[in-house]
Formats: sequence, C-alpha cells, structure tokens
Amino acid sequence: TRYAKVMYESNRSIRRLVFLDKDGVGVALYPYGTFDEPSYASREYFQKVKATRQPYVTDVFQSRVDTVGRYVISIAVPVQSTSGAFGGAIAVSIDIDRLGLQIQEIADASRNESFVVSDAKGSILIHQVPTLIGSVLPKDDVLYLGISGQQGVIQGGMTEGILGMIAYGNVPDLGWGIALRSPIENVFAFSPLVLLSIFSVISIVFISSIVLYIVVQWYMDKPKNSAS
Repeated sequence: TRYAKVMYESNRSIRRLVFLDKDGVGVALYPYGTFDEPSYASREYFQKVKATRQPYVTDVFQSRVDTVGRYVISIAVPVQSTSGAFGGAIAVSIDIDRLGLQIQEIADASRNESFVVSDAKGSILIHQVPTLIGSVLPKDDVLYLGISGQQGVIQGGMTEGILGMIAYGNVPDLGWGIALRSPIENVFAFSPLVLLSIFSVISIVFISSIVLYIVVQWYMDKPKNSAS
C-alpha cells in the first residue's frame, strides 16, 4: 500500500493503479475500490507485458469504470521475481483530461499558446477544445509531421481552421505527435527554446511510467540487496 500511495501521489493525472497476478487476476486496487471484472488476462496491456517483459502504453480509450466516459490511457509494467520469472503486472490508468491540464500549464496563455497531442493514428488526445478529444486530425494537419518523427517550426493551419505558428515534435517510442501552437496574429516566431518546452511536456507524459518502473524495480531488488 505504501508503494502504491507513492506512485499515486507522484502525478495528479493518475486515476488508479491495478495490481494483477501472473494469470491476470486482480489482487489489489489503489485508491481502494472494486474490480470492474475478475480477470484482466484478455486485456492487451497484460498480454503485451507478459510476452515482452517490457512496459506498454495503450491507445486512448473511454473508461468503463465510471459513467462519465473519461478518455484514459493505461501504462502497464511487468513485475518479476528475483529469479526473473513473470509475477504479474501493475497498470496505471492516466486521466487524459488531467494530463491535458498539466501540459497546457506550460504554454504561454498571454499569447494564446496551446498544446495538441495525438496518438500514432492521428486521434487527438489533448486539445484546449474538449469536444475535439477523441476525434481524428484533418489529413493535412502539421501534427502528422511530428507523428512521422520529425520536429520543427512552421506556419500552417490549426485544427480550429485558423492560421498559426506551430512547433511540432514527437514522443519517442510511443509514436505520438505533439505540437505547441499560437494564432499567427499573436506571434511573429516562437522562442528558440520552444522545443525545450515540448521536451518538458514529453517528460510529463513519461513521468508516471518512469516513477512506477523505478519503484517496482527497487521493491523487487530490495530482498536481494538486503541479503547481500
């Protein structure tokens, strides 16, 4: 419970943590509650971490836990015994709305800057217009350059249909695209540090999985370290 509390409080975008045994059966939740199903063995994230023994991040989906239908992603990491055997998985549910609020705080509101984040398929994960979340980017959107692995600054059309200055990049390993945008009338050019802002956002996206992975590995290594 202590470790779950540390992980939960490390990032306010975390909704809950699910602890699964080697067969995908739920053994614990934090914060406390009831499981929405007895086994998670069929969930893609469980199957992926069991097969690869590597962390896995899902595509965005609507939560089935509550009636609000929040958009979430799940970050799952494997739990291994000291001998290396697969012992189960821990899945962290990330609230996209909360994550979006964290990311938008980095933008300069005085210049009407805002971030847009999409997954590798072009589905919008984060946008200042909530009704656009879950929709697909227009085919000619600049953010597809970020999805393809490129980064840069360009003048182009924004998803709201207006002209803007757009700095774009990608989230490594996930294939997501990320862009910082501002209406053209509010800015002549972005600061040279604009890409550093994008990398700051990337660190927020990854912080949950990084903290989770470090804590789990430390916990699993503790018996070995104590014995030595």
